[in-house]
Amino acid sequence: MFNAHASAEGTFEHQLNEYKGVQATRVIMDYYNSDPSQSFYGGGGIDARGGLFLTPLMYTIAGSPPSEKNWGAEYKDMIAHSFSRQMGMFISGTSIPMDRNNITLHPTNTDQWGRPSIIVTYQNHPDDLENARFLQNIGQELLDAAGAKRTWAHPVEPSNFGVHLLGTCRMGDDPATSVIDKAHRTHDVSNLFICDGSSLVTSTRGQPTMIIMALAFRAADQIKAAANAGTI
Repeated sequence: MFNAHASAEGTFEHQLNEYKGVQATRVIMDYYNSDPSQSFYGGGGIDARGGLFLTPLMYTIAGSPPSEKNWGAEYKDMIAHSFSRQMGMFISGTSIPMDRNNITLHPTNTDQWGRPSIIVTYQNHPDDLENARFLQNIGQELLDAAGAKRTWAHPVEPSNFGVHLLGTCRMGDDPATSVIDKAHRTHDVSNLFICDGSSLVTSTRGQPTMIIMALAFRAADQIKAAANAGTI
């Protein structure tokens, strides 16, 4: 799983300098839980930040409104004016787990050491995309309410890349249906512990860092206990 992502962008009259400092410090959780009245399942968080494109290089590639031409003197003037006045509302939403999304080994391709290449297969659930569009619209409304002079949003489309890698190594007691046990130790390899987001069976609806940190601290305690007991 990956988190579904989208963003809405806006420019303001005054300088915001969102490209400086910490990327995000607040997250709106009003839409975190799934709303049964909606036609889709899912929810997520919305945070105000400099946006995915507020580095000089990324801004020149993809940060400006889609309607703007990306060359010439007018383009340079637009960048000089808007770069410090732009802010994004970034959405992290649900990624519904599906059996067809998986990581497998390629049957013939190998790396430089002769080991099989990895195949990552992922397709968004339609509800993930609808949820992202819904949250994106909320983000654009927030920018309008905050006084943005211009707002826009890039279309939400099926993912061709992803961040926040989650799942594929379920935690459980049965080796037939899980990869690691409750101590984070793999069933098949006794001295291998998995401490990242792989054990999550559903996606978070925001950045998973804190959950992964908690799992890693818990795994560290389990590894220490196993070492003291001489079982590692």
